[in-house]
Amino acid sequence: MRGWSSNGELEQSIPASVPPELRERAVRTVREVIAGERVGAVTRVARQVGIGPESLRDWVKQAEIDNGKRPGVTEQQRRISELERENHELRRANEILKRPRLFSHGNSTRDCRSRESYH
Repeated sequence: MRGWSSNGELEQSIPASVPPELRERAVRTVREVIAGERVGAVTRVARQVGIGPESLRDWVKQAEIDNGKRPGVTEQQRRISELERENHELRRANEILKRPRLFSHGNSTRDCRSRESYH
């Protein structure tokens, strides 16, 4: 998943059920409404766009975090951590795959490389 850019635009792949354009528009609308009046802004905008108010509230919070207006982990930081974990897992899998494979020959098990030296 990607995150919000510094100018507040969505750079994130989101579930197919909610198009990114709708999410961007909803967050932008909430910001505009909040500038005028704060009470009930998220619920009203959520109803207008046909999404749950808690989802929209979470999107607005994440946008504020990503724009530095609220403390927390940005989508970009979250994505970097996710990629670092994935990279670690792939390196570990690669190391396992690079190890000599063992196989059974009769009742004995030998390293592939050592078996070649017997022929």
